[in-house]
Amino acid sequence: MYEPKDPSTTAPTGSNAVQQPSPNDQEQRNIAELRRKIAELEAELAGASEHAAANDGRGYLQDFATAMGGWFWETDAELRFTYFSPSVQDITGVPPEWHYGKTREDFGIPDSVAPEVWAEHLACLRRREPFTDFVFQRRATDGIKWMRTSGLPVFDAQGEFHGYRGSASVITAEMEAKLRNDRLISAIENLDEMFVLWGPDDRLVVCNQRFRDINAKVIESVQPGVLFEDHIRTAMASGAYPSAAGHEEVWIQTRLAQHRNSGTPFEMQRQDGRWILLREQRLPDGSTTTISTDITSRKRAEQALAAKHDVLETALTTIPDGVQVLDQDLELVAWNDRLFEVLELDRDAILDRDSPGQALRRALAEQGSDDTQTAIEAQETMARAPGPVQYEQQLASGKWMECRGRPIASGGYVAVYRDIDESKRLYERLEHLATTDALTEIANRRSFLDRAEAEFDRAKRYNRNISFLMIDVDHFKAVNDRHGHAIGDDVLRRAAAACGDALRDSDILGRVGGEEFAALLPEANAETAHLVAERLRLAVAGLSVETTAGALPITVSIGVSTAAGARGNVEEIMAEADAALYQAKENGRNRVVHFSGSDMGVR
Repeated sequence: MYEPKDPSTTAPTGSNAVQQPSPNDQEQRNIAELRRKIAELEAELAGASEHAAANDGRGYLQDFATAMGGWFWETDAELRFTYFSPSVQDITGVPPEWHYGKTREDFGIPDSVAPEVWAEHLACLRRREPFTDFVFQRRATDGIKWMRTSGLPVFDAQGEFHGYRGSASVITAEMEAKLRNDRLISAIENLDEMFVLWGPDDRLVVCNQRFRDINAKVIESVQPGVLFEDHIRTAMASGAYPSAAGHEEVWIQTRLAQHRNSGTPFEMQRQDGRWILLREQRLPDGSTTTISTDITSRKRAEQALAAKHDVLETALTTIPDGVQVLDQDLELVAWNDRLFEVLELDRDAILDRDSPGQALRRALAEQGSDDTQTAIEAQETMARAPGPVQYEQQLASGKWMECRGRPIASGGYVAVYRDIDESKRLYERLEHLATTDALTEIANRRSFLDRAEAEFDRAKRYNRNISFLMIDVDHFKAVNDRHGHAIGDDVLRRAAAACGDALRDSDILGRVGGEEFAALLPEANAETAHLVAERLRLAVAGLSVETTAGALPITVSIGVSTAAGARGNVEEIMAEADAALYQAKENGRNRVVHFSGSDMGVR
C-alpha cells in the first residue's frame, strides 16, 4: 500500500540523502491538509487488497477533487502520468487516457512561467518534495489552458519512491482576469502623462509613478484614500505652486472649482519651474481622472519663438508632439518630423508637393472622413478662426490623435498634434468599468437609472408609453446557501444573458441589486410589456445549472408597471413594478404580475 511520506523522516539517509528545504507556512498548511485527507482515505481502505484499495481510494480522492472543482492524478516513479480521475474530462473535455505516459514537460508550456520557476518545479520533482499551487499553461486537445496543481511524493514502507499523487484545476478565467488587470496597471504606469483617479468621494484611488515623482516632497499626500483638497493644501504648504503666493486661499478655491467642473484643460507652473498641462474628466460614477502632461519644453519653445525666430527649428525638435506652422495663405512654413509620425503620413510624399500645406490637409482629411473635400474645408475654417481650436480624430489605423490649434498674432496658424491613443483607450476602459456590472456584463444600477431617466424624459416629452420590468431570481439565497457563490454567480450570469436575448433591441436591461434586474421598455403599452415579460420568463425557465446535486432549474418572478404618456416619474413607476414583483413572489413565483393599483393579479 502506497503511503505519502514526510521526506524528512522517510527519505534514504547517508551520503546520497537529499536535504529537504522547509516549505513556507502556507505550503505546510496545504501539504498537511492533503496528507490528512489521504491518511483518512487510507485508513478507510485498510484491510482491502492493495489493488482494490488503490482503486477505491481513487474514488474517494475523485470526490475530494470534484468538490474542489478539479481532478485527482497519479504518476509513476518516472513522473509519467498513470491515472487521471474522470472529472478531468468533465471539466476540460480531455479524456484521462490522453495524459497517460506523458510527463508535465510533455504538455506543459515552459514559456508560460518564469524560466527559474519552471526549473525549480522540475528540481522539486527530482528531489521528491511536495509542491503546492504550481501554476502553468497546458496545451491539449482543448487548446491552451491555465492550470494550478499540487502534489505529494509517494513512498512505500521501505522508503522507495513510487511517484506522485495530487490534484489540479483549471484557472484560465482567474489568470486572464489577473493578466487584464496587470495590463491595465502597466498601461497606467507607462503613460507619458501623470495619471490620477479620484473616487466619487474625491479620495485618491490610484496614480502612476510619474505623478508620485513630481510630488516626491509631499509623498504622503499621494497615497490611496487621501482627499483631493488635502493633497492640494499639502502641496501648497510645500511651495509647489509659486503663482499662488500671496493669495493662497483664493488659489485653492479656484483650483477646487476647476476640479469640480472638470473638462477644460488648463496649465500650471510648479515650484521647480516645470509647466504642467492638466486635463480632468468626470466619469459617469462621479470619479474624476486627472491627466497631467509636462509641457515645459513646449512652453519654453513658445517663449523663445516670440523672442527669436532663429531658435524655431531647435525648439520644434525638442517637442514630443507633431507641430505645423502655416502662413496667412495656409501654406506649410515650419514643421517637425514628429508631425508625420503622429499623423502616420509619408513625410516625403507631403513635402515633395507644390503645395505641402494643401497636401497635408488632404492627407489628414482622407485619414478620417469619407467626404474629403468637406473635411479639407473644415480644416481651413479652423485655421482661419479668431481663437484657439481643439479636436480629436481617429486615424485610418484606428489610433487617436488630438489637435490643438491657435492663430498667430501676425497672421497664420500653429497646430500641435498629440498621440492620445493610450489615454483614450484607458478612458474608455474606465468608463466601461464605471457603467457595467462586472459579473453579468450588463448595465450597473447607476448606469441603468441614468439611461432610464433619459428615456422617461423623452417619453414624457412626446407623450409616449413606457413600461418597467422588475425581475427577481427565485430562491436565490437558497441557491447560494446550498450550492455556494460560484453556482450563484453562474445562475445570475445565465439569467442575465437569457433576459438580454429575450428583450427587444430598444429595451434596456440592468442589474439593480444582488439577484434583482430591471428592464425599461420604451414605447411599450401594457399588452406589449406583458408579452415581453412572459417571453423573458419562459426564456429563463428553460435554463438550468449543473451542480454536484444535479441540474438546478432557474426561474424568475417579474413585476410590470406601465406609464401611459409617461405619467409620474421613474421612481414611482419602478416602485409600482417592485410592488407587482412582490405580489408575483407572494403568488408562488415564476410568474408575471402587472401593477394595477390595489387589485394586482397574474396576467
